[in-house]
Amino acid sequence: MPKRFTQEASPMRHVSGNRLPRAHLGALHLEYLLPWLALLASLAVAQQLWRGAQESAQRDLWVRFDFRVRELAGDVEHRMSAYEHVLAGVQGLFAASRRVDREEFRAYVAALDLARNYPGIQGVGFAQAVPAQQKTSHLAAVRRDGFPAYAVRPEGQRDAYAPLVYIEPFDGPNLNAFGYDIYSEPIRRAAMDAARDSDRAAITGKIRLSVETGPHAQAGFQMLLPVYQTNARHDGLASRRANLLGWIVGLFRMDDLMAGIFGVHAAELGVEIYDGDSLEDAALLHRSANLGRGGDAARLHSIRHLEIAGHPWTIKVYSQGNFEGTHDEDKPTFVAIAASASACPWRCSFGSPCIGNSRRRWRSVMPRPYAPPSTAIWWRTAEAGSSRPTRPWRT
Repeated sequence: MPKRFTQEASPMRHVSGNRLPRAHLGALHLEYLLPWLALLASLAVAQQLWRGAQESAQRDLWVRFDFRVRELAGDVEHRMSAYEHVLAGVQGLFAASRRVDREEFRAYVAALDLARNYPGIQGVGFAQAVPAQQKTSHLAAVRRDGFPAYAVRPEGQRDAYAPLVYIEPFDGPNLNAFGYDIYSEPIRRAAMDAARDSDRAAITGKIRLSVETGPHAQAGFQMLLPVYQTNARHDGLASRRANLLGWIVGLFRMDDLMAGIFGVHAAELGVEIYDGDSLEDAALLHRSANLGRGGDAARLHSIRHLEIAGHPWTIKVYSQGNFEGTHDEDKPTFVAIAASASACPWRCSFGSPCIGNSRRRWRSVMPRPYAPPSTAIWWRTAEAGSSRPTRPWRT
């Protein structure tokens, strides 16, 4: 049976204008801004992570640098202690003999094999204590020993002399030290007196060694140990001065010495060593070749004070390119990139649905782009009792 339709007029609701309710508008603004606020928060977190990673990397670099500086300072102290033991062995040779002649001294020092076992030491010698009244007999004895041209240098009358009568290796530049009165120079004399009165090792301040003859002389120093008459007392100041035989002398050229100590650190660290506590150029004992005229461009530097045989040294250490290159400078950047990248998927997964929902919500509440009529025709089916509107008619 065909459906019958009845026609009735019904007023149609009309949405005036294009304005949205305030509740809808606030929700749209919140849903639209939320993804961007989340992105900004993620970037802020990334910046904090980058800053924390950068500070952590700097701390790690400083800890490693400080460890290297302490290690280097320890190497200097240990090496100088080893040299002191070498001189103490020679001192023991004199203590065990009534007289040590030139051949015995040469054989003992040759057995030490200084060049291989103790790199950096220029030579080992014996400076004999000669009172002024014994100078003539001293000259005659050494000349009879096979050195007819022997003389004490520098010339002149002094209260006491301490010429180097033994020096090994007895060749090359060391020949210039033979006969040199090391007691004639104030810096050396101060260290010699300190060693004699304390019965301990002492080192001089910065000096120019007598073995240096060229225009490019290195700064140097001497280490000294006292030698007393065999079986004579030397348990007090007076007996030490009265029974002094001479000094065992170690000669050191600073650049050669430090090359042997700092060889493994040369590419990573720059080093300056100063005599005493002063950092003036006049007190400079050694400067690394890779440091040029200073370490102002270095990122890190540290100062340590050492005591070598009772004498103060100041060591200043700079980081160099090879050491700074081991620093993971890219770590903070990687952290920042990773943190920023992690925000993008979150924004895409979280933000896109919000924007889509916002757009659908906007379309659902927006009015038609044309003004609706005031009435519409509804068709109602008699059988089903349902109704549906027709397409609105324009008036």
